[in-house]
Amino acid sequence: LLARNSGYTRACVMFSATCLVFALFQVACAVQYSAHTAQAALSAHKWVNFFSLLLVPLSSYLIAALENRPSAYRASWLVAGVAAFAIAYNAYNPLGYRFEHLHSDGLSTTAWGEQLFILSGEPSAIYQVIRLLSFTLLIWITLFSLKIRKQAGPLSNIVIWTSIGLLLSSTVLASLADTGVVKVPY
Repeated sequence: LLARNSGYTRACVMFSATCLVFALFQVACAVQYSAHTAQAALSAHKWVNFFSLLLVPLSSYLIAALENRPSAYRASWLVAGVAAFAIAYNAYNPLGYRFEHLHSDGLSTTAWGEQLFILSGEPSAIYQVIRLLSFTLLIWITLFSLKIRKQAGPLSNIVIWTSIGLLLSSTVLASLADTGVVKVPY
């Protein structure tokens, strides 16, 4: 409702959708981690995958809406097409789109003693494509932020660059967690 009076209506709607999908991603992660069986964890993991895949085109469309250029919208439609293919692959593959094989499908114990179903395994080809797409999107966000930094105030610049740093570190950490290099929850 607030977005309809803004000059950036599409961007506000995309930001709201991104926040909603990220909240659903976190709920799916909690369901996966607290599952009682490996099969239940894998089933929840496919929902984790679904919501994480939705975040990629939503983020690209958000940046496209802020740039408001036809080429930016075309790029976001291309990203959405790749994500749609990955979502279909996620639905058909028993392990989802992230893994070809699992390293283990049992409980992992965290440093504080809690037992969670943290899955890791051999990354699939489509996962590697999506991860590359995520890094490319991060570069696009960084370039866009460089372009608008003079328009933003000092506080806005701090928030933008802190967010970019967090996006980069979470993307790297997710890649390391999925491949089993580190055993941490998302």
